[in-house]
Amino acid sequence: MKPGENGAGPLPPRLYSLGTQAGMALLAAALLWPPAQPWAVAWLCGVPVLSAAWVAVAAWRTDRRLSLVAAAALVGLVLVATLVPRLRG
Repeated sequence: MKPGENGAGPLPPRLYSLGTQAGMALLAAALLWPPAQPWAVAWLCGVPVLSAAWVAVAAWRTDRRLSLVAAAALVGLVLVATLVPRLRG
């Protein structure tokens, strides 16, 4: 079976939505306890990174193009995360 057939794909259907919902719950908790804000934001930033890494690894055998695109997205994130602070300072 190829990814995308019958709703099956390299990313588990509930992974992204559950991660986002957990991040929103953390943000709501941060309203009551402000020191939790950096953790909530980091969690919400990590959900797409985890999803891209998952797809890059899980899709390698079935859809190499999808896997390479996910890996390229991760490389782009790393470049932005490392170059933007250097350009500012």
